[in-house]
Amino acid sequence: MNLLKALAATLVVGCAALSATGANAQDFPTEPIKVIVPYAPGGVTDLLARTFQRAIGEAGTLSQPITVVNMAGAGSTVGTRHVMSAKPDGHTLLLHHLGLLSGQAAGMWEHGFADFAPIAGTTRYCHVLAVSASSPYDDLAGFLQDARENPDTIVFGANLGGAIHMAGLVVESLDPEAKLRFAQIGGEVDNIAAIKGNIIQATALSVGSYNQYKAEGLKALFAMAPERAAEAQDIPTGVELGYPDSSLCVQHSWYAPAGTPPEVVSTLADALEGAMNDETVKAFFAGRSMEMTFVRGDALTADLEATYAQFAPLAAGAMAPVQ
Repeated sequence: MNLLKALAATLVVGCAALSATGANAQDFPTEPIKVIVPYAPGGVTDLLARTFQRAIGEAGTLSQPITVVNMAGAGSTVGTRHVMSAKPDGHTLLLHHLGLLSGQAAGMWEHGFADFAPIAGTTRYCHVLAVSASSPYDDLAGFLQDARENPDTIVFGANLGGAIHMAGLVVESLDPEAKLRFAQIGGEVDNIAAIKGNIIQATALSVGSYNQYKAEGLKALFAMAPERAAEAQDIPTGVELGYPDSSLCVQHSWYAPAGTPPEVVSTLADALEGAMNDETVKAFFAGRSMEMTFVRGDALTADLEATYAQFAPLAAGAMAPVQ
């Protein structure tokens, strides 16, 4: 009798657990959703998150509000680890880009996209090489010449192991004798401030961020893109200048903690996909020279794997921090 009671109790508990899991997935979301941006406010990742936050909120696609929380620090690992350790119920999400993959390949951290539940990729954008408007460099040729003749003297601001760092390595690779000095500064907003303060001489910015801040004392030497952006027709591409392997374009992807139910991941992907049709979202993409792309499921996983394979060799030997 005691054995039967024990078995019955086990079955009841097991069924209740299964029922609760199913109910939670079906009822999602049951509380406000936090999107963690692992960078400071004002950068492209932050603005992208807030644009989707508004679009999804106005559409009423999800029954709970979305809040964007900036958790910058330690090369984006503060925010990234916060999401990794969050409850896998879909209420805490991460918005990240190439830096999540390249940082792992560079040995900056052990975690990567495989340690999350990828939801969707929603955009792709390219970089420009940016310097101060008062910089002596007026073109890529002059910049590379100085990096070749005076190695390790041009300080390139970056988030070591991240997308900006990868962009700097691409620039450096354009001349086998060129050598930049990479400094840990942070994300785009931090690097813009560092250029204005003469702490660094160069960095890489998205076309949109460059256009947003160029009036504050910036100029672009070339675009790391296959063709000129509609909003930056005055910036030549590396391809035009004779460097076919000079592009660096980044995809932004959304992630949930590993173990998040597939039904929840699908609900979130549906909400993001629906927001792609929002006119304000379209205007945001167009105004910042971003390509409107949407990928989810197996296609997203394959894309992330291919991107990691592409940048792993470049990132593997990347770590040479300054000061």
